[in-house]
Amino acid sequence: CTLVPHRVQLRFVLATMLIFLLGACTATTGTHSDDVANMLEPVGGRVETWAEIETASVLHGPLPTAEPFDERLLPDTKEAQPIPVAAQHAALDSPNSSSPMILEPSPLPLVDFAGLSFVNTAIPPDTHGAVGPEHLMIVLNTQVGILQKSGTPAAPPVSITAWWSGLGVNRAFDPRVSFDVLANRWIFVALADPRQASSAVLLAVSHTSDPTGTWSRFKIAADASALQWADYPNIGFNRNWIIVTTNQYLRSNDAYATSRILAFPKAALFNNAAPSAVPLEFEYDLAGTLVPASTYSADLDSEYVLGSINGNVDGQGALRLFSIQPTGSTATWTNGPYVVTSSPWANGGTVNFAPQQGS
Repeated sequence: CTLVPHRVQLRFVLATMLIFLLGACTATTGTHSDDVANMLEPVGGRVETWAEIETASVLHGPLPTAEPFDERLLPDTKEAQPIPVAAQHAALDSPNSSSPMILEPSPLPLVDFAGLSFVNTAIPPDTHGAVGPEHLMIVLNTQVGILQKSGTPAAPPVSITAWWSGLGVNRAFDPRVSFDVLANRWIFVALADPRQASSAVLLAVSHTSDPTGTWSRFKIAADASALQWADYPNIGFNRNWIIVTTNQYLRSNDAYATSRILAFPKAALFNNAAPSAVPLEFEYDLAGTLVPASTYSADLDSEYVLGSINGNVDGQGALRLFSIQPTGSTATWTNGPYVVTSSPWANGGTVNFAPQQGS
């Protein structure tokens, strides 16, 4: 793990990009989304301390040794989507777009230490983590760990499947974690049971800023009809909502079906006395791997989501900006502007299709 000064954290870069995109927004309610959101009931919820979760981990047994599950083989969108003609004139390239300007060199790390060791029983490890006031929380496809900022373990690592024990989970995977500075809470998301009828979204929120304390945990079915399973989640939040997005695949043949967006009201999730997780649900089937923003403004009610429409159609790539707008006690999904560039990118490829510099 490497800690750098807050002024260079990635969220500020993303925030700058998002503000730039908002300047061109002429959003209208789309035809590929559910304008009236569906209400979903969670499949159970539990409030437990980290010590109770750790005890369950011991009872659960060793880490799984099943055949590794390789998610790199799954597509993240439908077949290549054409870029609307009306959007093609909106390319945001500058004359020097092929040579991005570096404003200042990256600073040296303040602290550098080993994070959580990967137990090689899943491919890929899906390393993810977040930083809070006093702790680091690291989540992998195999386990969950909490460190102090010095690198000292604050709690023993726990098998990721055991961490979600008590919710009827056979296998947990694809973890994501964030620290919500507005609420001073941790948000932990994973998925359950790939390709199975029991596929589900797993969501947990801490009761305080201490991740070794008490958590509220929930399980939400990936598809009420059990025809789809959920993969590749992303999480975001603003002052009112926690947003979880997933790619949905058909259980019959692993074909991409749609992108699913779940909007959880924070007030209900963060009610420590009687927490609940009943989300609004939206779908958008023309873009995969939607990424909601982590919004650190205490005044902004709208939540924004960015999606990849196509990496390369006739030499152009396109993103699209969406938003979730509050409307009283509910919310509306809004399709915003396309962002088109004449510098396309690859949506995927074979081994080592995007090597890192010097590798």
